[in-house]
Amino acid sequence: MLIHETPIEKALRELSEREKTCEILVSESAQAEHDYKIKFAQEILKAEGTEAVKKAHATINSATEFLNYLKKDAEYKFAREKLNDIRTAVSARQSILSAQTIADKMHAQLS
Repeated sequence: MLIHETPIEKALRELSEREKTCEILVSESAQAEHDYKIKFAQEILKAEGTEAVKKAHATINSATEFLNYLKKDAEYKFAREKLNDIRTAVSARQSILSAQTIADKMHAQLS
C-alpha cells in the first residue's frame, strides 16, 4: 500500500536530508581549511628569504589546498542556503496550516 506524503511531511523530510548534507559539508570544509593552513605553514617554514618571498612561496605551493578549501566552503555555503530555503518553506506551510485550522474551527462554530 502506497502512503501519500503531505506537503509538510515532504518538506520536513527534505529539511532532514539537507541538515545531514550540511553537517557533512561543514566538516569537509573545516578539514579542507585545516589542510590548507597546515600546508601553508609548512611552506612558510621551508621557504628562505624575506617575509614577502616566504609568503609568495607558501601561496604558490599551497594553491591546490587553497582551491580545495574554497570549493568545499562554497559547497557548504550553497547547501546552507538551500537548508534555509526549506526552513522558510516549512515555516510558511506551518503558518498556512495554522490559519486553515483556525478558519475551519470558526466555520464549524458558525455552522
